[in-house]
Amino acid sequence: MSAPDVPSTPTSTEDTSPARPADPVSEVEDEAAAREARLQRLFNRIHERKDFPSLKDSIRSIQKVTRSDLAHMRVLTDEVLNDVALTNKLLRLINTAFYNSVGGGSITTITRAVALMGFEAIGRLAASLQLFDRLPKGSDGARVREEFALALLAATLAHQLCPVRALEENIYVTALFQNLGSMLAWLHFPDDAETIEQRLDEQREATPDPAAPVDLLATERLEREVLGLSYEELGVEIACQWGWPEALQSALRPLVPANLDEPASMDKLLRVTCTAANELARLCIDATPGPELEAHGLAFVARWGTCLAIDDSTIAQTLETSMRQWNDMALVLDLPRKQPPGKTGSTLVATSDAARRKAVKQALNQGMKQLDALARAGTPAEQLWQAYMTMMVETLELQRILICLRTPGPPAQLRGRYGQGDRVSVLMPTFTVPLAPPSDLFGLLSIKAADTLISDASDLSIARHLPAWFRSRVTAQTFLLLPLTVHGQPVGLVYADRRDAGSLAIGDQELTLLKSLRDQLVQIILMPRKAGG
Repeated sequence: MSAPDVPSTPTSTEDTSPARPADPVSEVEDEAAAREARLQRLFNRIHERKDFPSLKDSIRSIQKVTRSDLAHMRVLTDEVLNDVALTNKLLRLINTAFYNSVGGGSITTITRAVALMGFEAIGRLAASLQLFDRLPKGSDGARVREEFALALLAATLAHQLCPVRALEENIYVTALFQNLGSMLAWLHFPDDAETIEQRLDEQREATPDPAAPVDLLATERLEREVLGLSYEELGVEIACQWGWPEALQSALRPLVPANLDEPASMDKLLRVTCTAANELARLCIDATPGPELEAHGLAFVARWGTCLAIDDSTIAQTLETSMRQWNDMALVLDLPRKQPPGKTGSTLVATSDAARRKAVKQALNQGMKQLDALARAGTPAEQLWQAYMTMMVETLELQRILICLRTPGPPAQLRGRYGQGDRVSVLMPTFTVPLAPPSDLFGLLSIKAADTLISDASDLSIARHLPAWFRSRVTAQTFLLLPLTVHGQPVGLVYADRRDAGSLAIGDQELTLLKSLRDQLVQIILMPRKAGG
């Protein structure tokens, strides 16, 4: 018979006393200490990076130049115009893309730009450029710049969606920086950010509706699990460390109301509008124009319409304006853009803006070589013009192109001489451009030799200066004008168009090649003839 079990004597390390209830105060303190430790580790990693952009200074500049009611030209001068490089980039952006519908190609001073576009619009452009210039360059900053592109689209949408004038001063900046935490994560913790993105993609693919709105709470849980903090918390904490205003720190936190079927209250309207704009930006940044973009707009109205007091017609105009402005900025700034797989288009509307620009540049370079070869072979002038027009139509996917040349003797005017494309035989006789004095936009730009892209011919500031024959006979909302000059005198004009507003985007490099090609033609064809041809 075995001996009965004898209870063992407790060792010095064992605790046989009854379990003590948890101390809620101690748990809170422990959690706060752990959170502070995580923050400190993240801050240390951030501060180790010497090339981190000075966003603290950027936000101060942005706030100064976007205050529409309090702004003064001296503030813009102090913050932007004293930077010659930034001023030149701002003027190039205004002229080549962003606001060419109000006189692009002829705006040479910021004062003139403010008069045409308004102080607030110039301030927003300058602030965005200032911030963009401070982002890191090269492969290390590629994804950060991609996040900035998304933030820039969100800010543009938020400004268009802004329902109350009192919010206009802050809504652009707030929407721009609601993704501050994400930009910081991709800059300083790219491996963690990549892990978060991959797992979010897996979750979306596993849901019945992958296009459903992002679950913010689930996303924050995943971010904390991987990084230790959510992107929102990281952005707000860094903004606090940098000394940003408390009101802005609070507004950086996204907010989706519990009941979207009620209008948002005024005290929450700023955060709600910026949250909605960022959600819409994620949907639209890779969407193709047409049915896909329209579907995103309708879905957005179905979800946010009552809350933000917007309807189908409002969102259609908002998307058209915002996407045109953002695409123009993306082209000029060479912003990186994510391209989902499977998208197709014509030869030059490629799967990315970079590919499209590369194809255009290659075609223009090849066109110059072909024209040079034709000229050396003694090709007649008319055939050279035809070869040039064919190359332009194919490269830029034009609706039509016309060549106007100066007629001999008084009155001084340009007349349509050659053309290709839609209805050119009917329209060519109407293309008459008086030069002495110029009576419309075509003549004025020809006299000034101002290469100009008009993105929206229906804009009232442009339409009232267009020839009457153009308004009544020509169906084109976007057109390019390239004056032909010899010894400073106008001898011709290249006119090229597309039907829809904003459908022809031309970057700096493409425009330089277009000018070179035009100058080559002038040398080959017009210089020996001085005029006519």
